[in-house]
Amino acid sequence: MRFPDTPFMKRVYDLAENRNLPVKLIPYVMQMVEPTPNTFLFYNNSRVNNQDSSITGDPFNVSSYVTDSTLTTPQGVAQKVATVIQGFRDFFRPEQGKPPPNIKTVMEVLFELTNQYSMRSYMFSLPMDPRDINWCETLDKSTGWYDRALTESAYWTPLVDSGCNVGSSQLLSRAWPSIGPLRPFQAPSHRTQIQMGLGIASSTLWLL
Repeated sequence: MRFPDTPFMKRVYDLAENRNLPVKLIPYVMQMVEPTPNTFLFYNNSRVNNQDSSITGDPFNVSSYVTDSTLTTPQGVAQKVATVIQGFRDFFRPEQGKPPPNIKTVMEVLFELTNQYSMRSYMFSLPMDPRDINWCETLDKSTGWYDRALTESAYWTPLVDSGCNVGSSQLLSRAWPSIGPLRPFQAPSHRTQIQMGLGIASSTLWLL
């Protein structure tokens, strides 16, 4: 289970980091290419190491399906997706020597530009062929992700770090009775201003 490092989830991170419980959080990495070491991709009965920089051609046998020949490799799909949404993500990047951008202002601009689209409909408007869009979704995210708002795709990945438990999430609920009354705590200082500015709800609120 993925726990986004946001204000809504601060108590979950407190349980894992500050309560001496037998749980350990590790980074939850979603990239299909670097930096995801020692993993592989498996599609159309073909398995490849996603760190193999020598992957070329058509390792997953999709050249007869996609219309864009650059999408036959994982790196090609990653580059295409980055091209589609990187301009929106750059709104959140502070310029060198300047303070971080105002989150409220940036989100207002982002909503105005993106909220009328899903990720899929925006890619279709560029235009992109529906088969190419489907293949990008297959390698990039989970089924149905591209039917979500383009706004979510634009801000979620670069701004929110996530963690998961070694040994499954049930360790947190099992360890809960051993901690006694909750005591006040402060959020870890490593969270950035941008991350703290996003109040993103989560389906894991039952753990709070």
